[in-house]
Amino acid sequence: MPLSVDAFRYGSIEGCEGYFLTHFHSDHYAGLSSRWKHGLIYCSEETARLVTKRLKVDPAWLRPLPMNEPQLIPRSGGVYVTCLDANHCPGACLFLFEGPQTVFLHQNAAFNRTSSNRLVRYLHCGDFRACPAHTAHPALQKPVDIVYLDTTYLHPKYNFPAQPQVVQACADMLMKSTPRKTLSDFWQRRSDPEPLEQLVLVGTYSLGKERLVKQLAQTLNTSVFCAHVTRHETLLELDDTELHAMLTRQPLEARVHVVSLHWISYESVAAYVQALQRQGMRITLTTAFRPTGWTFQRTTAPAPMPSRQIEALLKASQPPEFTTSNLVCAPASTPSLRLVNVPYSEHSSFYELMVFLLTLHPLRVIPTVNVGSAPSRTRMKAWLDLSDR
Repeated sequence: MPLSVDAFRYGSIEGCEGYFLTHFHSDHYAGLSSRWKHGLIYCSEETARLVTKRLKVDPAWLRPLPMNEPQLIPRSGGVYVTCLDANHCPGACLFLFEGPQTVFLHQNAAFNRTSSNRLVRYLHCGDFRACPAHTAHPALQKPVDIVYLDTTYLHPKYNFPAQPQVVQACADMLMKSTPRKTLSDFWQRRSDPEPLEQLVLVGTYSLGKERLVKQLAQTLNTSVFCAHVTRHETLLELDDTELHAMLTRQPLEARVHVVSLHWISYESVAAYVQALQRQGMRITLTTAFRPTGWTFQRTTAPAPMPSRQIEALLKASQPPEFTTSNLVCAPASTPSLRLVNVPYSEHSSFYELMVFLLTLHPLRVIPTVNVGSAPSRTRMKAWLDLSDR
């Protein structure tokens, strides 16, 4: 019984009894719209709400799944699916499929199906950031036969730092911007220096980077404004009451503004700041963060090569500690307007991927990203083969 994952762009798939959606990013839900009528859609409850509200898909086609509870897929011949938190964007999940082994034999244009009593376990990772919670999850303590792996950063040059360190560094950067008392303050008998009125812009996609946004808003004790109303409406659909309480539709009330990641440039940000100032907002320092894993690559030691000396490989691949001193302003920045590339990613780093695979030891790994060229597939295979049992 065929099942598909993130394959909506193909429309109706012959024989498919279940269409699975890992998360609400356009490259995964492409093909879904109000005209969908090809079969039942399985996804997390958060993703189901977004699909209904943002894409106008008829709720009759949606089958929201609870997290961490095996669910029998109807008309599947006994296949169960369990949703695991992907540590990616809100609502994103891994799908663990478990069911009887089925083999399709092709003979003379006729399809014959044979089966055995052996249960097989397939893990589809969609997009994810591997973490200890994944390999420690009770559902993944039994052997996994096949892993469909998010290989976005399966190259040792992408040893970007741990996400919590990056978030804290950005928050510390804002705190270190607080002015200190100067000699002029003393002579003018000011008990405190002139207050620094900060504006922070965070570049995002339609969904994601919420952890960074929340931490920055908490650091400045301010509200959050989304420049695009659709982004605001999307955030209201999430299971995050803390974030909901931060949101406002009044730009002058918020010191943290969520904008499009690709929109951020010196000219765009400067014009945005001037527009707010004309409306009466006092701004003395603007920081625009561009968070993406692509902004960070290994710059010190040479990248390691595939090796069965696992301990040495992991040591050479481990990312460095990340602090405020590692945040560098783009050349176009000025003392009052800073553009900062931030190695904040919601995909796994190379080190995290290798630890995940070497802990899980699946029988087979199928890469799902960067598979369009033979050289890329060959390069990735050298790393993936290290996880063979």
